[in-house]
Amino acid sequence: MAHKKEKLSDKVARGDFVFRRPARAGETPRTFADIYPQLASLDITVREVDGSRASRVVDHLSVSSTPGQVIDCRNPSCKGGGLFLDSDIDKAIRQALPTIDVSVKCRGVTRQRPRLVSCEHTFKIAGTMSYKAATH
Repeated sequence: MAHKKEKLSDKVARGDFVFRRPARAGETPRTFADIYPQLASLDITVREVDGSRASRVVDHLSVSSTPGQVIDCRNPSCKGGGLFLDSDIDKAIRQALPTIDVSVKCRGVTRQRPRLVSCEHTFKIAGTMSYKAATH
C-alpha cells in the first residue's frame, strides 16, 4: 500500500503551526473585505510552476475570499509542501500597492536518495488591488 505524502494543510489541521489554526466551530470565516476595509477590489491569481516551468492556476482570490488559506503542493513526491497565501498579500495591501507579482518556493521536501532536498515547485502570486478613497 502506498504511503500518503503529508501536505502543508495536514500540518495546519493538526495545529503544527503556532500562528495558523483552522476555523473554530461556529465561527464565520472573515473575508479580505472584512480584514482590510480599505480594499475596493482584489483580483489575484495563484499559479503553481513545476521544475519544467509548466504552470497551472491553483487559486483565484477576490475581496470576498477568505485569507489565511493554505495551498498544497501538487508534486506527488513532495512532503509537507505548499504555500501560506496571506503573508505576501498582507504585505502588499498594508503598503497599499496596486499590484502584486511574487514567486514563493514550495515549503516541502522530496527524497532523493540518500537525502531530502527542497521541492522544485514554485507558486506565482500575481494580481491587482484597488483601494477606497480615504475619508476624513
